[in-house]
Amino acid sequence: MPPRPLNPAKPAIYLDQSALSDAIRSCLLEERLRPESPAYSDLFSWVNRVASEANLCLSSTHILETAAWSEAEPMAAWLDGLETVWLRSYPDVQRDEDEELVRRIAGVANVEPTNPFAGSFLASFRADSLAKNLPELLRDPSLVVAVRGARDRPPTGEREFMPGFLTALRHDRVRARDEGISEKQLRDGIARKWRSGLCVRAVEAHQRLVSHDRAYIATGSTEASVQQPFVNGYEQDVQVLRVTRVIRAYTEGFERETAAQQPGSNAAKKRHAGGFLDLAHAATPAAYCDVFTCDEFTARCLGDVRAQWGLEPPLAKRRDESHVEFVAKVIATWP
Repeated sequence: MPPRPLNPAKPAIYLDQSALSDAIRSCLLEERLRPESPAYSDLFSWVNRVASEANLCLSSTHILETAAWSEAEPMAAWLDGLETVWLRSYPDVQRDEDEELVRRIAGVANVEPTNPFAGSFLASFRADSLAKNLPELLRDPSLVVAVRGARDRPPTGEREFMPGFLTALRHDRVRARDEGISEKQLRDGIARKWRSGLCVRAVEAHQRLVSHDRAYIATGSTEASVQQPFVNGYEQDVQVLRVTRVIRAYTEGFERETAAQQPGSNAAKKRHAGGFLDLAHAATPAAYCDVFTCDEFTARCLGDVRAQWGLEPPLAKRRDESHVEFVAKVIATWP
């Protein structure tokens, strides 16, 4: 079935790759590949109902992870047969959030709120990620084709993202220790870096808008006039730049949760390898979806970031929780 727009009267439900994989393995694959708990067959039935009666939300990150799975095509074919709502890539949503805030600062009338949901399956991808297999997707815009393209896609640095990020953070910590800088001073320094980055993004948003947005141009706004109000908006209004808030919560939580790991150890390499995809799964769905599932580590990293928007915490299977309990917890979110 073709993707469809969000039904705002129903909840937006986003299940991570693990939950979807266990659901399909419980029913569509041979016995030896099925998950350890038969409870996931209940989840499978529930996912089908969500797709037909509510909003089953997916993102291009699902495609990347499905492509690495040995049973990728059966899963892609199952999802192709469901009515799904696609989320846009988080860099695109973050960019639109930036432009929305700059427009509001400038006083543009009737600014449309950022829409994180894609108008079509193809619109869920970043433009540069479509280039290689766009002809095939135009002929057949399906998950099966997208998964095949993702399987042949060369690495683009995902595995290096979290190690690089943590190296920078740990460099700051070593320097702080050597120079006798307190934890508060260190945190203040990190906050200053965030503010500096926000200033850069405000200028970039301004430059994009002055290239095409007549209503914005008419306000006479300048780079200098939007920078500080942009930072102030982020610091004073929790409703703006939601994706940025999720990214910040996750990356700072990631550092906190992995502080005891030795750089270069097998445990660190394993955690870092999946860090980017965990973040890519979380960035937009955790900011906008009513139900969001993830693993326990990601949930700890995110902390209570969703509470500021009145959203329930991420749903994750705890170590002391059975599969039956976890599935029941997910199913209880709707109807």
